[in-house]
Amino acid sequence: MISKTSKILFGGLLAGTLITGVGAGVAAAEYTAFEVDYISLSESEEATTEEIIYEMAPGELIEITNYNCNIVFDDSVKEGTIRMKVEYYPDLSTIDYWTETFVCTGNGSYEKGQQLTLINLYTYGFDDSVVFLEYKDEFLKSLKESTLLIFEEPYKGDNSIKTVEINPADEQRLVCEALGLAEWSYLVS
Repeated sequence: MISKTSKILFGGLLAGTLITGVGAGVAAAEYTAFEVDYISLSESEEATTEEIIYEMAPGELIEITNYNCNIVFDDSVKEGTIRMKVEYYPDLSTIDYWTETFVCTGNGSYEKGQQLTLINLYTYGFDDSVVFLEYKDEFLKSLKESTLLIFEEPYKGDNSIKTVEINPADEQRLVCEALGLAEWSYLVS
């Protein structure tokens, strides 16, 4: 025989399963009733060009680590200076660069103690949480109207067309893949 307590527990289990099934059904019905709407985040179609100037130390070697940049030798650039031009869409990204300096420890075609600086230009896109906070009122309003907003960043090709200009007199200071040609030690400033 089944005890009274077991019957109550079994009835509670069945009632819980029924309520869970009803809740899942209502949630599925609500979800399928949503419409989808897209919001384009681009406000301008115009690209902006920004220049970044890097002053080289005397005797410093430079390696540009961007594989997609154009290196141009230009007499109008002052000796010992690198002019980096970046074309980008300011509403979609921000530009910056980082450098790392190494010193040669010997065993190669470079002098011991010679400095090598790696320069890398990069762009980074917008932060999703910032975009959500900026559009939160529209998002909440759309949820009340059973519409799901999707924020889309329009594709405009490469957001950063990079050109590196250097004086022809500094051509011998611009190296390619020097880290593999000698022993270098990271220089902590």
